Amino acid sequence: MEVIQNFIFPSEKTLASKEMFFRFEEGIKEQNNELLLSQDAQVKFDTYYNALSAAFWKKKVGISSVELLISGAGVINVELCMLDSNDCETVLEKRELTLTEECQTIFRVSFEGLDNVLLYPKITSSAVHSTITGMSWITNQSKRRKVKLGISITHFDRKAYVIPAIKRIKEALLDNPEWQEKIDLVVVDNSKNITSEESLGVKIIPNENTGGSGGFMRGLLHYKNETDVTHVLFMDDDASLEIESVKRTYQILSFAEKGNTSVGASLFYESEPDKLIERGAYFDKKFVWMANYRDVSPINAKEILFEETKEERIDYAGWWFFAFPIAFAQKMTLPFFVRGDDVSFGFLNDFNILLTNGIACYAEDFDTKMSPMVSYVNSRNKMIVDFLMNRSLWSVLQFHLGVNLSMLLAMRMGYVNIGRKAFQDFLNLSAEWMIEHANLSAMFSQLNELAVINLPRETDLSSYSKREEAENKFEISLEETRAVLIKSYFKALFLAKKKALFVSENRYTVDTERIVGYQNVFYGTIAGENATGYVAKFSRLRLLKYSFILIGDAVRLVFRYRKLRQFFEAHINDLTSEAAWRKILGLD
Repeated sequence: MEVIQNFIFPSEKTLASKEMFFRFEEGIKEQNNELLLSQDAQVKFDTYYNALSAAFWKKKVGISSVELLISGAGVINVELCMLDSNDCETVLEKRELTLTEECQTIFRVSFEGLDNVLLYPKITSSAVHSTITGMSWITNQSKRRKVKLGISITHFDRKAYVIPAIKRIKEALLDNPEWQEKIDLVVVDNSKNITSEESLGVKIIPNENTGGSGGFMRGLLHYKNETDVTHVLFMDDDASLEIESVKRTYQILSFAEKGNTSVGASLFYESEPDKLIERGAYFDKKFVWMANYRDVSPINAKEILFEETKEERIDYAGWWFFAFPIAFAQKMTLPFFVRGDDVSFGFLNDFNILLTNGIACYAEDFDTKMSPMVSYVNSRNKMIVDFLMNRSLWSVLQFHLGVNLSMLLAMRMGYVNIGRKAFQDFLNLSAEWMIEHANLSAMFSQLNELAVINLPRETDLSSYSKREEAENKFEISLEETRAVLIKSYFKALFLAKKKALFVSENRYTVDTERIVGYQNVFYGTIAGENATGYVAKFSRLRLLKYSFILIGDAVRLVFRYRKLRQFFEAHINDLTSEAAWRKILGLD
């Protein structure tokens, strides 16, 4: 008997709303990971964390039957429900049950004939008080492989996140007799500042600051060459998650029919914990880094089923949580420092990547992490990925011109400088340069200097009597981007500008179409009389000057394109080899 999915109840540390765990009207209380039900209270589990996807476990993992177990006290009525793709709920079975401390089977379910459905219980208390202490979906099938999962966390100066993560994993898994032989944990410490007391006995690997790329590759090399671990799970130091996500991942890897099966986690932002930001990603024909289910809310049961049953294309999964078999990691990632390393790793290796409801991470909004360095690697690494995928010259040109024209129209000249620096380094790439610059720390001051006019600071806005504020966040579809930029460009050149100060959030994503109507734009935050950010001023002369500069960049890329293509064909295997990374990490 193997538990494939435990039911999760929200706790005081849970970020998501209760509707992500269960649904009820009244008479339900959660306490110490138990559910307390008053008489006639009803609770339903057609939710993101607790519904069972027959589509996933049958089709993608290879499980043919399951049982539903429950423990507790009191008397309840239980209905086994099914939601199909027509949004129709059907009660498959029902029974009255006297709960006991020992787990007992309520229902046995064969997946035969059940394909694109969600299964979940609906429970009504018949007693004055009933308590549910645990529920699980189990299977009697045998595992297809023995898995030992090594968790590798890369850390840099975020002790407030990583130390609680170490404690949580240690208590729930490493010290748990059921899991301690199945799970291992190392923290690759790029900042070299975790003390032995803070480590709680977990292995800490001091490492040079080679970014997420170097940190995760150091963890992979440790598990590959120094342990008996079969699979590795990469996790960011600032990612929060339910420990059940790790347990479900382990079981998927153990039961999966395909040996190259890997597991990713959906991403939610801590600031919007009920909005799905990404559930795997793929390479679009025109653009890279396309997220599945961007900005979807998986509170609705129909939406959860849609995510589970849609035949989605997944080319890579983010390294906030990605588990994979070491045997199929034939190539390491390119030395990207950060951003794009997970993309190249997924593209270069033959992984069967799976994602399912209930395996998720919560992290800071990526826009809040934007900096000159991140902007630089976003631009440079995106162009490298385009070449890695043998994409056309037009694809690379379109990206470079589009990103920098957008920043130019938004009057973010510091980020235009960063984009051009990334472009120049891309044009002059060599294997030696990439290895030497795997650690970008020495470049931080130069990048900050290039973007200094766009770095936040205390700003006096008293001279601007009239202000107009932007919406919270502007989103534009990729199909509209080119048309919007062209339209905005001619508006910026020929239309008169409003004198009012346009106030925008200090974010990387900007409302270009609205901004070009103003002479002055404030990027930042205003709290009472205090403003932190900067005012950007529009200049037609500057717009024309940089337009010609960007055209010159395009011409240079046309002439360099063939040599760059030859470079990637000649050096990609060397740059993604263990030998290259041992040199980068100073392991020889």
